[in-house]
Amino acid sequence: NSAIDNLSHLVLPATALAAGAASIAVRQTRAAMIETLSSDYVRTARAMGIDERKIVWRYALRNIVPTIVTVYGLLAVAMLGATVILEQIFVLPGLGSALVIAIDTRDYPMLQGIVLLFVVIVLLVNILVDVVNNMISPQLRKGTIS
Repeated sequence: NSAIDNLSHLVLPATALAAGAASIAVRQTRAAMIETLSSDYVRTARAMGIDERKIVWRYALRNIVPTIVTVYGLLAVAMLGATVILEQIFVLPGLGSALVIAIDTRDYPMLQGIVLLFVVIVLLVNILVDVVNNMISPQLRKGTIS
């Protein structure tokens, strides 16, 4: 049971976890980009003759980064819940399996500890998303956007 052998058993669960998250992230990014590219300031930039690549990368993408960061934060929390299911499907040891065993055996202290850990992880992800959004978005820093 080498480390490489263990990693080879994680390819399928990781692919299943990433495929669902990637589809949501791409769809949200695309929707935000379409909305931003149809806004007035992008239309004005096009009328001024600014290169389309510069409009996309400098103006539009910069404005949707807070949305993307928020979506990735929500996906990270959702993937935490999905790992509980994936651990059961692929018979992997982990917190999800321990949670299910604690529920089956009515081990309340273990159950409370795992749920508390999940809550702390969710809170840390939310705090990290807020900090990153405040760092990258001047409108959020100034409080002009709610």
